[in-house]
Amino acid sequence: DTVVVVTDRTVLDKQLQDAISQFEKQAGVVQSITKDAGESKSKQLAAALTGGKNIVIVTIQSFEALITAIQTLPELQGRRFAVVADEAHSS
Repeated sequence: DTVVVVTDRTVLDKQLQDAISQFEKQAGVVQSITKDAGESKSKQLAAALTGGKNIVIVTIQSFEALITAIQTLPELQGRRFAVVADEAHSS
Protein backbone atom coordinates (compact mmCIF):
# COMPACT_ATOMS: atom_id res chain seq x y z
CA ASP A 1 0.00 0.00 0.00
CA THR A 2 2.81 2.41 0.92
CA VAL A 3 6.53 2.50 0.21
CA VAL A 4 8.59 4.25 2.89
CA VAL A 5 12.05 5.43 1.82
CA VAL A 6 14.38 5.82 4.81
CA THR A 7 17.77 7.54 4.66
CA ASP A 8 20.42 8.14 7.27
CA ARG A 9 21.46 11.69 6.37
CA THR A 10 19.42 14.83 5.82
CA VAL A 11 21.46 15.81 2.73
CA LEU A 12 20.78 12.45 1.12
CA ASP A 13 17.14 12.69 2.25
CA LYS A 14 16.75 15.96 0.32
CA GLN A 15 18.39 14.47 -2.77
CA LEU A 16 16.05 11.46 -2.68
CA GLN A 17 13.03 13.72 -2.13
CA ASP A 18 13.95 15.67 -5.25
CA ALA A 19 14.66 12.56 -7.33
CA ILE A 20 11.52 10.66 -6.31
CA SER A 21 9.31 13.73 -6.68
CA GLN A 22 10.39 13.94 -10.32
CA PHE A 23 8.68 10.57 -10.89
CA GLU A 24 5.40 11.85 -9.51
CA LYS A 25 2.99 11.99 -12.43
CA GLN A 26 -0.10 12.53 -10.27
CA ALA A 27 0.01 15.14 -7.50
CA GLY A 28 -0.21 13.83 -3.96
CA VAL A 29 1.47 10.45 -4.45
CA VAL A 30 4.77 11.38 -2.77
CA GLN A 31 5.03 12.89 0.72
CA SER A 32 8.34 14.13 2.13
CA ILE A 33 8.51 14.37 5.91
CA THR A 34 10.60 17.42 6.85
CA LYS A 35 11.14 19.80 9.74
CA ASP A 36 10.24 22.69 7.42
CA ALA A 37 6.55 21.77 7.32
CA GLY A 38 5.72 23.41 10.65
CA GLU A 39 4.34 20.46 12.60
CA SER A 40 6.24 17.59 14.20
CA LYS A 41 7.68 14.97 11.88
CA SER A 42 5.80 12.25 13.80
CA LYS A 43 2.47 13.99 13.11
CA GLN A 44 3.37 14.53 9.46
CA LEU A 45 4.31 10.87 9.14
CA ALA A 46 1.07 9.65 10.74
CA ALA A 47 -0.95 11.98 8.49
CA ALA A 48 0.86 10.76 5.37
CA LEU A 49 0.32 7.11 6.28
CA THR A 50 -3.33 7.46 7.25
CA GLY A 51 -3.92 9.77 4.28
CA GLY A 52 -2.95 6.99 1.89
CA LYS A 53 0.24 8.46 0.44
CA ASN A 54 1.88 5.90 -1.81
CA ILE A 55 5.48 6.97 -1.24
CA VAL A 56 6.72 8.53 2.01
CA ILE A 57 10.29 9.79 2.43
CA VAL A 58 11.80 10.11 5.94
CA THR A 59 15.13 10.06 7.76
CA ILE A 60 16.14 7.20 10.04
CA GLN A 61 15.35 9.39 13.07
CA SER A 62 11.66 8.97 12.19
CA PHE A 63 11.84 5.18 11.91
CA GLU A 64 10.65 4.59 15.49
CA ALA A 65 7.64 6.86 14.87
CA LEU A 66 6.93 4.88 11.68
CA ILE A 67 6.87 1.56 13.53
CA THR A 68 4.77 3.02 16.34
CA ALA A 69 2.23 4.43 13.87
CA ILE A 70 1.94 1.14 11.99
CA GLN A 71 1.44 -0.80 15.22
CA THR A 72 -0.98 1.56 16.96
CA LEU A 73 -3.08 3.49 14.44
CA PRO A 74 -6.32 1.61 13.72
CA GLU A 75 -6.49 3.13 10.23
CA LEU A 76 -3.29 1.30 9.29
CA GLN A 77 -4.32 -2.17 10.42
CA GLY A 78 -4.27 -4.60 7.51
CA ARG A 79 -2.27 -2.28 5.25
CA ARG A 80 1.04 -3.39 3.78
CA PHE A 81 4.26 -1.36 3.87
CA ALA A 82 7.55 -1.73 2.04
CA VAL A 83 10.57 -0.04 3.60
CA VAL A 84 13.52 0.88 1.41
CA ALA A 85 16.46 1.82 3.65
CA ASP A 86 19.56 3.53 2.32
CA GLU A 87 22.25 3.50 4.97
CA ALA A 88 25.25 3.18 2.69
CA HIS A 89 26.97 6.10 4.39
CA SER A 90 26.47 4.95 7.99
CA SER A 91 29.54 4.60 10.10
